[in-house]
Amino acid sequence: MIFELRKVEILFAKIKNRNDALLLLRSSVIALYVYLGITALIGTYLYQAQTDHAVIFYMHSALHMRTKGSFAIFLIGWLWVLALVVLIDRFKSRVAAIFLFAYLAFGIVIALYIAWSFFNILSGILIIWVSFRALEATFELHARFALNGKGGGSNVI
Repeated sequence: MIFELRKVEILFAKIKNRNDALLLLRSSVIALYVYLGITALIGTYLYQAQTDHAVIFYMHSALHMRTKGSFAIFLIGWLWVLALVVLIDRFKSRVAAIFLFAYLAFGIVIALYIAWSFFNILSGILIIWVSFRALEATFELHARFALNGKGGGSNVI
C-alpha cells in the first residue's frame, strides 16, 4: 500500500535521485497505459454507436469523431501513442517523450476547440501533466543521473 501511494505521490514530487526518476517514469508510463485503455474502450464504443456526443480525449479521436471519420484512423492515432509510450517504457527515450508530449498537447488544444467541457479540460490537464513528468524523468535519467557519470547515456535513444 505504501509503495502504491508513493507511485501517485511521485507524479507531484521533485526528482532528487535516480530512483525517483525511474519511479516517476514507471508511474507515468502506467498512467499512460491506463489512459490508452480508457481511450480504446470509449473510442471503440463511440465508433460503434456512430455518435459525436462524447468525451474527446485527443486529436485523432476528436477530429474524426466530429467529422464521423473511420475507426481505422482512430486506431492509427491510438497505435502511434501506444508506440511512443512503449519506447519511453522500454528504452527511456527522450525523443519519444518529446513527440508524445507535443502530440498530446496539440491534440488537447484541438479537442478543446471542438468540444469545450469540464471533463475535457480536466482530462487534458491530467494527461499533459503526466506526459510532461515522463518527459522530465527521461531527461533527468539521461543528463543528471546517467549511469556512466558523464551524463547523456549514449546507449539509449
